Amino acid sequence: MTKDIVLCFDRFFIKPIMVLLKSIEISNPNETFVIHIVFSGAGEKESLKKLLQNLVSKDFFTFYFYEIDEQLLASCPIRKGDYVNISTYYRILLPTILPSTVERVLYLDGDMLVVDSISELWDIDLENYGAAVVPCIHYDNEQEFRRLQLNVNEGYFNAGFMLINLNYWRTHDTQNKTLAFIQDYPDRCKKHDQDALNYILSGKLLYLSICYNFQRIFYEKGFIFSQKLVADVNAAIDKICIIHYCDLEKPWHKECFHPLKEVWGYSAQKIPYLNFKKKFKYTGMKKFKFIIKNFLVNLGLVKKSDVEYTVNFEQISKKLIDKLEVL
Repeated sequence: MTKDIVLCFDRFFIKPIMVLLKSIEISNPNETFVIHIVFSGAGEKESLKKLLQNLVSKDFFTFYFYEIDEQLLASCPIRKGDYVNISTYYRILLPTILPSTVERVLYLDGDMLVVDSISELWDIDLENYGAAVVPCIHYDNEQEFRRLQLNVNEGYFNAGFMLINLNYWRTHDTQNKTLAFIQDYPDRCKKHDQDALNYILSGKLLYLSICYNFQRIFYEKGFIFSQKLVADVNAAIDKICIIHYCDLEKPWHKECFHPLKEVWGYSAQKIPYLNFKKKFKYTGMKKFKFIIKNFLVNLGLVKKSDVEYTVNFEQISKKLIDKLEVL
């Protein structure tokens, strides 16, 4: 079985995608992968192809590129102030974009980093499941379920990681059902296609450990999450496989205070010609406030972040970087 991975993005995520791909190579030195790139950017396909094909060993990745017609997603809402753009909906179209010979594919968001082997994912039995997924922080949030009119016992997943059974999606017309749900119930889809996919795939999901979609918020002091996830949260810290930097400020932003941002930075430095330099995410008053706060932080007058965690992320960050250095 080929190990197919799909990445969907636009020109704003090219550098993060390069870092993600490099992290896959570093963490899986004895594997080969087929990478499907779903991209919107008229006239940029050839330059993107050259950029990514020069990124890693030709024996490691086989690339296929697909341009997308965003008119197919005309009914998918992007509201003023949304933290995502239309590219978040590309994954809905995978059953028709990807060749029929691709029966399962690992979808990863562009703000992720792979820090351990992912080869075992292709051994998972997906028969009768639409996808293997990881719980979201809203796993049994009754408010979310009332909004979507879902059974709370079915759980709720974060769509940044999906091991998709494309055979199931094609047989059950998941693509068109999801698009129809978004068009018919746009007010329910506060979290865009993630809400729609949770509704359409409800009851047909195989839940995996959060180590495959590791989010720092699970370890924030005072944060209340599902009691069903306690054991998994406690165990995941020692077997982190994929980090999801799903905060608004990413590791490539100067404003980022993510406790594992240095792990992403280490992977970025493995691409010398990337010329990775952090940039400001915000402008105007937000940028000014950050500069003042950072100045006070450097003077030791204020804390870098008010967030406290139940685990020592500084130690975990060092451990992950040390592991990557060995690979």
